[in-house]
Amino acid sequence: MQISTPTFPISLPRAVPRLTPRQLVAAGLGFVLIGTAVFAVAQIPRQDAAAGVRSTVEGFGYSLSSVPLLTSDKELARSMQEAYGIYVAPELIAAWQQDPAEAPGRLTSSPWPDHIAIGSISPNGDGTYSVSAAVIEKSEATKGSSIYASYPVELTVSDTDAGWRISAFTGYPAAPAPRPGSVVVSGTFGCLSAAATATGTGSSGTCTYGITDAAGRSYALADTDAPRDRFAQIPRGTAVTVTGTFAPRSIATDADMGMIDIASIALGTSTAAR
Repeated sequence: MQISTPTFPISLPRAVPRLTPRQLVAAGLGFVLIGTAVFAVAQIPRQDAAAGVRSTVEGFGYSLSSVPLLTSDKELARSMQEAYGIYVAPELIAAWQQDPAEAPGRLTSSPWPDHIAIGSISPNGDGTYSVSAAVIEKSEATKGSSIYASYPVELTVSDTDAGWRISAFTGYPAAPAPRPGSVVVSGTFGCLSAAATATGTGSSGTCTYGITDAAGRSYALADTDAPRDRFAQIPRGTAVTVTGTFAPRSIATDADMGMIDIASIALGTSTAAR
């Protein structure tokens, strides 16, 4: 019996074309370029976020000098809202308005907070960003051309419906400032005016008597119930505790925070001083 062989056409696979070295290099470069483009596109949201965080923190830093901390509660609340409203979350502004001692801003006419210098910006797992930075202060003594002091700060910046807003802030001011009214302040007694001599007791030339506390803040002293010679009896450099009524200056001529009309002055420091 004969077995017939099928005659329908059978297609055999064609041989894979061989690529020249030049074609292989071109193909490899193509894959590299595609991978780079995909990576760059993935990085755009993060870069945009970091730019938004930086812009918010820097803008906030430049607004610090517009908020005078030693003013009435009503004026302080208004200036905070005007200066910080586009940079700070409403909840944090409300907390500062309730407790001004925790709020950043301007304590004196000189020195003043000039700007915030950013050290690092780091993303958090919850979509917020942590910022390590420093508040840079300048003063009239340096004509505003060099740094007077700096204070480290930590900020948390959140993406809100209104844009990037600072939701947490710690580290500045270094110590709470006294509010107008009754105060107890400990510090070193001396002559605040540069025109006075630096040694001895009493005054030589123009002298504004005052004290400087541990945070470096100076307060002029007044005593309406006693002669000026009372201050001349206290050696400069003596640790004293002053009880009295504090009135902040709107313009600090001696770079002090304001005047304390003293009710009593005692040698030494007090744990009750604030």
